Amino acid sequence: PMSITAGVFGLIGVVVGSLAALGGQWLIEAQRESNERRKHRAAKLEEFVATIYDHKHWLEAVRKARLFGGSEPEIVSPFARLEAVAIVYFPEIMPQLYAFEVAANKYQLWMINKERDSLITGEVSIDGFNAVFEPYQAALQNVLSQARMIARRLTKERQESVGSVDSR
Repeated sequence: PMSITAGVFGLIGVVVGSLAALGGQWLIEAQRESNERRKHRAAKLEEFVATIYDHKHWLEAVRKARLFGGSEPEIVSPFARLEAVAIVYFPEIMPQLYAFEVAANKYQLWMINKERDSLITGEVSIDGFNAVFEPYQAALQNVLSQARMIARRLTKERQESVGSVDSR
């Protein structure tokens, strides 16, 4: 009778130990997947910010070509890539991104009108530049500000994750 009790307690110990090991392994795997998702989002945020600057550079090249001659950039606007990354990974930035798109489109329309005017008059005029550039610049800064907020949140999540691993 004593050996049956010892056997039952031994079996219970094995089962509890196995469940604890499996649960621990599951927690470690869940933490690893969470860290990988955070790293991926951080990489996508870096891509998003780099693409914002690609767009700024592209628009500047378009301005120079339209106002001062030369060829326009051979690449299409990087805005579609911005929008794709934002929709999938950072939907909270969409209002600022759409405001940026509107301001960029108004800036481009100003460029087209100035190009047309210069073809008619033979002179380049930058009248009205500040009226379109300043809202564009403000919208650009708003998008970058929102991206910085997202970056801070991702950093905080990563630090909290590291802290939770350290406390185990």
